[in-house]
Amino acid sequence: MTKSDMSTAGLEQKTRRNMKRSQIIVFAAFSTNAGLNFFLLGVLARQGGLELVGHWAFLNAIQSTMLIADFGVTNALTFRIGRDGVPALEPVLRAMMLIGAVTVGLSLLLALLGRPLGDILTPVMLTAAAGGLQLGSNWLIAIRMGQHEQYWFNVKTVLRVIIQTVLALSLLRLFSDSPMTAFSWALLSAGAIEALFAAGIVRGQWRLRGPLARGAALQDLVRGFGLLSLSMRGLQPLSQLIVSAMAGASVLGVFTVAARAPIVISQSVSEALRALLPGLARMTDLSERARVHTLLADGMAGQIVLVFPALSALAIHAPLVFAVWLGESTASLELALLVLAVGVFVACLSVPHFWALQALDATVSLSRLTFARVAISLGLGALLLALLGSALVMPMIYAVSVAAGSAIVFWLSHARFGLFLPCLAHLHWGRIAVYMAGALVLNIGLARWPLGSTEVLQLGVIALVNMIALGPVALWITKHRAFSIRKGHDHA
Repeated sequence: MTKSDMSTAGLEQKTRRNMKRSQIIVFAAFSTNAGLNFFLLGVLARQGGLELVGHWAFLNAIQSTMLIADFGVTNALTFRIGRDGVPALEPVLRAMMLIGAVTVGLSLLLALLGRPLGDILTPVMLTAAAGGLQLGSNWLIAIRMGQHEQYWFNVKTVLRVIIQTVLALSLLRLFSDSPMTAFSWALLSAGAIEALFAAGIVRGQWRLRGPLARGAALQDLVRGFGLLSLSMRGLQPLSQLIVSAMAGASVLGVFTVAARAPIVISQSVSEALRALLPGLARMTDLSERARVHTLLADGMAGQIVLVFPALSALAIHAPLVFAVWLGESTASLELALLVLAVGVFVACLSVPHFWALQALDATVSLSRLTFARVAISLGLGALLLALLGSALVMPMIYAVSVAAGSAIVFWLSHARFGLFLPCLAHLHWGRIAVYMAGALVLNIGLARWPLGSTEVLQLGVIALVNMIALGPVALWITKHRAFSIRKGHDHA
């Protein structure tokens, strides 16, 4: 084995270790995020109905819209640090942190000045400041992610979700006549603590004082990444803002409630695969392509193992979930959840190739296609919402859009690098089909079997049975890579 082969093998091992550690954190992150989101939205729905949920969703949409201003910097930093090291990116980090500080400062100033102008401007600007703090924490944590420590991103996310949930409910009692104010202060406080945590994690790994990168360097950093981030981050919050403007808080509440669980599941699990970005950034030679195939195949297998059982159980038990969660279930909510679950699962399958395309320098092509897809989706969603006025319009448009995004990623992966078909060939589809059928049969059987005297007890039993039956199987499959067909060139 040559020195280059040994270096590549070591890089592959680092990438796998990063993915495995991230998956462990992902289990905790998913459980915490999903549980707290369920709990918070359930409490809000019971206290103030879907309108109160809509207020929370509106401010979250504002915060998510602020994150569009990332313009791909987080992913670009992760990629470049993985390839070039931290010292080469210090001037860029300083410039970005200065921009973030100015953004937060201006938002807080507008929040202070806007108080006499009305009840809406202050909470909106406080939420914008929270978004600016989250941006800063993402840029700082990219230092760790670029060094194959992706899991820190999930840790800080869990910390923020816990704090903002506790504060949202606590402050809502103090500001019961102004829920928007309570929610905005909760988001701002959680964002500040998240930023302090990220700063502590990377303390000593870079210097705050020193030269700043010029505009040309920043532009070069985000080439391709900016438009891609704008498109990916914009779909959900802009969809929510369109619904809020055209259909009101109640319809927004339906979309938010139906989308929350599938999106939390997919984002929590898929974040672990960001580890492919710094790993594949240095595996660009054709001679290393076999290792790329196995890493992508293992990534797809992991998505199936973790995401499919969760989404299928959620869709099958939707009436029971909503009855326990919100106190009632409607046909619109159940159908919206089913449609979103299918779309999100299809999207999850392409996540490994999504990161691979960025690592292998196809970001510009991916960003242009993604921007077109998102623009068409938002325009079509607004048109159909205006014509039909149905609460199901935006969930269906969103589901079709993310599924179409998956098709775009697979096509580009095949057309540019020939990765798609070899990746499929590395997967043991017979075992995958048996696993997916087992998860479906288990939950269909549980849905037809009387499991308890109360709805809460029934849902608890279903969750426990799924964990006992599928949890050990999922862990064994992941550990032994049982869905991957071992090839002679698989050196991992």
